[in-house]
Amino acid sequence: MSNPFYTYTSGQPPSQQRALSASIRAEYTAISSGFDAVQTAILAVASGGLTGLLPSQTSNAGRPLITNGTSALWSQAAYFDPVTNKVGVGTTSPTSRLTVSENTANLPTPPASTVAHAAAADGLTTRSVLDGSGAGTSFTGRASGGTIATPSALTTGSSIASLTAFGFGATSYSSSHGGLIGFFAAQNWTDSSRGMYADIFVTQNGTATPARAARFDNDGALLIGTTVNNGAQKLQVVGGIGGDTITATTSITIAGAPAETLAHATATFATIANLGVTTSTANTALANAATAQAAASAAQTTANTGVTNAATAQSTANTAVTNAGVAQTSANNASTAAAAAQATANAAAVDTLALHKAGSETITGVKTFQAGSEPVGKNIPRIWCMFNGTSTGTNAPTAGFNVTSVTRNGVGDYTINFAVTLSSANYGCFPSVGYSANPGCWAVIGRNVTATPLTTNSARIITTVSGSNVDAEIVCVEILAA
Repeated sequence: MSNPFYTYTSGQPPSQQRALSASIRAEYTAISSGFDAVQTAILAVASGGLTGLLPSQTSNAGRPLITNGTSALWSQAAYFDPVTNKVGVGTTSPTSRLTVSENTANLPTPPASTVAHAAAADGLTTRSVLDGSGAGTSFTGRASGGTIATPSALTTGSSIASLTAFGFGATSYSSSHGGLIGFFAAQNWTDSSRGMYADIFVTQNGTATPARAARFDNDGALLIGTTVNNGAQKLQVVGGIGGDTITATTSITIAGAPAETLAHATATFATIANLGVTTSTANTALANAATAQAAASAAQTTANTGVTNAATAQSTANTAVTNAGVAQTSANNASTAAAAAQATANAAAVDTLALHKAGSETITGVKTFQAGSEPVGKNIPRIWCMFNGTSTGTNAPTAGFNVTSVTRNGVGDYTINFAVTLSSANYGCFPSVGYSANPGCWAVIGRNVTATPLTTNSARIITTVSGSNVDAEIVCVEILAA
């Protein structure tokens, strides 16, 4: 026999069947006459009592029926949507497969593919807590290619796990994240090769598009402003490093053109401080160095004139070159004096040195210019050299500054190769020559052999007598550029 509540079999004794049937009919009549107002019901059963299930109620649709051990009641905390198959805890409007809410309002629609959604009451931080006892806790994300049923290996650039941040603008939540910390495959994965890197994305003020701020590459290098790992340094920055204090144990090398090394006399790099402060003493010493350099240039001009007019051109030229060397020594002495003045300035309270290129910069301690660096001041030759014009092939100059080599293209035809790249090909080029066979030898810019004898990396000159090229023993070139 069966009824809306229970099914019982004919194997029971007739007396029990009759008693149970009578009891059920009585309880059913009492409950069904007003079940909308009843939340629990107990059906007394002669064999020991069973908790009965109430008929369906519209007001409790989607709520599970639970028992407290003696009564059956509708759950007010949990909700199951039979249409969408979503479960809500604390809400009857679940937004995902599982929605947990302490808020009185319905939660906003989450991003697509959300499987769990949670919110605290207004004004409170929504927290997710994991407790570990005797061991730690872990947030774990796994990823594969393919599908859940047929996974495949990750490929380069595949997203593995990430923490993303969304926010509410003026009218709605953003459709894409504004910040991200994520892990990605750095190579095509196998069971033994699983390279991975981590990216950090942020969104700049006034924009709505996130951009990569930094990457921890698969070899542990931190890349800022770039994703190209040179494989040499653990910290690689594109875009500059700034701050009030930069400290290093030995030295800091600044890459680029020109290359510079900031060094300290004690071999321990000092703190760069008081940026933007200048000293008149140091500037005066630098101006004196520029004046001495100009005097050296004048002496070189005098030497060239002596080569042209002397009866014994070679001897006179050698003497002029010697005089130029003496003048250069004077210039070097002046530069030494400037360095001494700088040391005095550093010992003072200001303790800074102003060095000016395009704009200005101020550093503490000794500034060491390496090969290929720019001189201080705009009145000093950026490039100069002296070489033997009779040497064939490509050779280093006899003496010079910012010149890597001199190439003899042919008789009396030379290309001077610079160690730096100038900002423009519009500069002053002043060649001079000493030729023992004829004091009437001239050195000119090689316009007759090329349409562009002057470039930002080299200058081409010709040494000639009466229109015919000759190889001179002494050739000197000066380059003046801003």
